[in-house]
Amino acid sequence: MMSLVRHLRRVLPAARKRVLRHRTCGAGPMNRPVFALSWIALTVVSLASVGCSSSSSPAAPLEPGSNSAIRSNSRPAGSPSAGVPTASPSATPSPSPSPSHSPTPRPTPSPTSFPPSPTPSPTNPAYAITEYPAPTAQSFGIVAGPDGNLWFTVTTGHIGKITTSGVVTIYDVPPPVEFGFTNPWGIVEGPDGNLWFTAGTIIGRITTAGVITEYPLPASSYAQGQIVTGLDRNLWFTDQDGTIDKITTSGTITQYPGPAASTAPYGVVRGPDGRMWFGGSGDNGSRGTIGAMTTSGAMVHYPEPSSFFFFHPYSLAVGRDKNIWFANQSASITRVTTRGVFTDFPTPTFPSFPWDIAAGPDGNLWFTETYVNKIGRITTDGVITEFAVPNISNSTAVLAITRGPDGYMWFTGPGMIGKIHP
Repeated sequence: MMSLVRHLRRVLPAARKRVLRHRTCGAGPMNRPVFALSWIALTVVSLASVGCSSSSSPAAPLEPGSNSAIRSNSRPAGSPSAGVPTASPSATPSPSPSPSHSPTPRPTPSPTSFPPSPTPSPTNPAYAITEYPAPTAQSFGIVAGPDGNLWFTVTTGHIGKITTSGVVTIYDVPPPVEFGFTNPWGIVEGPDGNLWFTAGTIIGRITTAGVITEYPLPASSYAQGQIVTGLDRNLWFTDQDGTIDKITTSGTITQYPGPAASTAPYGVVRGPDGRMWFGGSGDNGSRGTIGAMTTSGAMVHYPEPSSFFFFHPYSLAVGRDKNIWFANQSASITRVTTRGVFTDFPTPTFPSFPWDIAAGPDGNLWFTETYVNKIGRITTDGVITEFAVPNISNSTAVLAITRGPDGYMWFTGPGMIGKIHP
């Protein structure tokens, strides 16, 4: 059994990526035998890990009188395992900035607006989920913009805008000439009052009036993750070639080596200590990594706790407690202090595949669970509650989540934008 577990631990992360890529890139319903085998394999790993650990505890029972789709996990945090930072930060050599090609502003032709047609769906007496149709395939990243609206990316080459009353406007992203397609992913408000987004071979900027400018990345680069604003007022993002990159608002790109060539970073967030914290899953089934980098490029890598059965960090956020929180792929939310002390909080549902995480107005952190299409909420003490998202099929997924300008949590899904609210 242990040899089987070790084998599955090596191959499952890559398999999960392929499964999710199929589900989120418009490839249609998944081959059910393949999905069933992946689910069975994850279940075998789960059962084996429970049998090998005396500290595992079952999920909390349903709360009396609550909706059957909502569970609460009130397991107290265990003794945290201290992450041991490297002996000294490994300052990377100052790379020569690689200016992008001369960008050309491209106004989007005739953006299309769609009136709201919300579908309210009660989840429990305290919260409800409302879904607004978006005439797109799979919406990905989402962020509150400076204009009081929410902006989101669509993997089929679009940027969307939705008002808090549900009116959707879609802008086409012109594809790079050499590739013929774009793949928008993460999005953030920049220090210049525009929206910046990652889109594979380019970094894009869109004004609130819909004017798009594209900045090509170096030939080996592919940006398909989060993007954030640093203390230096530059935009920082992760690169699938293993580097941590930044771009100035004038388009100059600088790349810094990541912790290991085998790691593909995805998430990045500006920590309370001013450093850029990043994480990502390893390629070919290897375990992921968490690290922190100064704006000058000096990096510290925090080793994974040996007690963690899965360690595949994805999206990151900063909590009210001034710690870094991240979605740990498979079935947990993990907290790490700025000194590298990790604490893991399993989700009540397994496997849930937490994808995105964001701080909420209530002092909690909210996250998405793509395998089970739920919205999760976790307190800084580790108590988890799950909310089922209705009107969504198993071949698609809820993905990104953010705090909206109206104080509610907004999230993206297949052909819709949703919000969870009292």
